[in-house]
Amino acid sequence: MVTLATSILTRETLGPKYVCRYLETFQKTPNGFAYDNRWVVPHNPYLTKMFNVHINVEVSTGIRSVKYLFKYVYKGPDRVAAVIASPINEIQQYINARYLSVAEGVNSLLSFKKHMEWPPVTRLVVHLPRQHNVIFNENENLAAMAERAAHQKTTFTAYFVYNAQNADGWNVVYANFPADHVWKIGGKVWSAQQRGEKPIGRMYFVHPVANERFFLCLLHTVVPGATSFEHLRIVDDIEHPTFQVACKALGLL
Repeated sequence: MVTLATSILTRETLGPKYVCRYLETFQKTPNGFAYDNRWVVPHNPYLTKMFNVHINVEVSTGIRSVKYLFKYVYKGPDRVAAVIASPINEIQQYINARYLSVAEGVNSLLSFKKHMEWPPVTRLVVHLPRQHNVIFNENENLAAMAERAAHQKTTFTAYFVYNAQNADGWNVVYANFPADHVWKIGGKVWSAQQRGEKPIGRMYFVHPVANERFFLCLLHTVVPGATSFEHLRIVDDIEHPTFQVACKALGLL
């Protein structure tokens, strides 16, 4: 049974306390017991009617609700701690073992899929000119490393190259580019999508304190078909000196 309330009360530790409007008694039992809204389980009438099942929509309040949801997504398989007791060793030894239930065991024997993520996500880097990440060997020659870094391609620079050579991406912004194009990791190039999959692109988060890199990221959300860093700074046929000035010219700031 729930208590009557006139508004939703947020409780960080226990979750929200929902509205339970006071109405007149709507049912009485033969023994005289009166039922009211306090005896109604929270539910969503629209979803209950649509799917013909009981569906309740909860309100997520506070960061603890989010942590609770993602805990079950990333907690991994069930595990069990087995204790080995020995009269010789004074310190108990624990073995951390994975626990498989009957259902999981059958799925493994029949080679059923246990996990799937869809749609596929393509991570898109955002960096200023000549400021991309470079992986090198500590014993590598400095001149050779600099030469290799100068010609290294990223999803960002390869996007410029593709638009300079093909017209099908001229109306597509950087974040939406993976929907119709595939990033070839081996060749470090973009190619047109051949299959029916529709991956989504996600640019790495850039904090506003990153200054020019943040404004560069902001431009990529509205400027389609960019072919170079200079192209992003052009607004109304005027090439602005910085990405921040270009954002102001476009009315983004």
